[in-house]
Amino acid sequence: MKNKRDRHGYSGFKRPLLCIALALFYGGCSFSSLKFKKRNVKKGSIEYSVVNASQDIRPSWLQYPQGASSELAANEESHFYFSFESGPKISQEIACNIVRVYARDDLARRIVDFYLSTEEEGELELNWRLVLASEGLGIFKKNLKNSKILATYWERRLYAPKIGDTEEIEGFSCGLWIEVPKALFVESLEDVARLGKKRFWKVNGWDLAVRKWERDYRRFHEETY
Repeated sequence: MKNKRDRHGYSGFKRPLLCIALALFYGGCSFSSLKFKKRNVKKGSIEYSVVNASQDIRPSWLQYPQGASSELAANEESHFYFSFESGPKISQEIACNIVRVYARDDLARRIVDFYLSTEEEGELELNWRLVLASEGLGIFKKNLKNSKILATYWERRLYAPKIGDTEEIEGFSCGLWIEVPKALFVESLEDVARLGKKRFWKVNGWDLAVRKWERDYRRFHEETY
C-alpha cells in the first residue's frame, strides 16, 4: 500500500528523513513543525488557527512585558520593558522585519503623543509642548535605537474564510520584547529641554521640569502595562 502524499509530494515517512538530511546540510533542523499542537483563537469577529510558531506556548511577555521574567526582576528599577506584535503578513521574514524596523518608532510616537496630550497650563508647559511637537519624535527615535531586543516570537496563522470566500487565508505575525534603559528616557527629556532653553531662554525651570516629566512617563508606563 502506497503512503499518502501531501500537497508537496512528500510521504509521511519521508518527511522526517528529509528533515534529517537538511540538518546535516544546514547544521540544524527543528521537528517542532511536525509536532506543533494547533491552537484556535477568537478575538472579537476574527477567528484563526495557529498552526506553527517559534515555540509551543505563546510567551507571557507579549501581554505582560514588565515583570514577565524573574531573571530580569533586578533590572526593573533601571529599565522599562515593552512588547510589540505585527499584524498578519505574507511571510515570517516580512512580519519580523517590519516589527524590528517600526517597533521603536511606534514607541517614540506613543511617548510624544502622551506628553502632547497633557493639559497643564503655563508658559513653560506650552513651550515644552511646542518643542516636543517639532523635535521630540526625532529625539526619541534616535535615542531608542540603543534599546535591546530580548526575544522574538512568530506565529503562522490560518484565518477563517470571510463571507464569500471558500479558503482559509494564511498570515504570519511576529512579536518583539524590548528592554529600554530608563536613562534613555531621561536623556531624551533632557535633549528636549536643552532645545527649549535655546529657543525660549527667558523661561526658567527647564531642569526641574525634566524630573517632573520623568515621573509623568513612569505613570504612562504603569497605565499602559
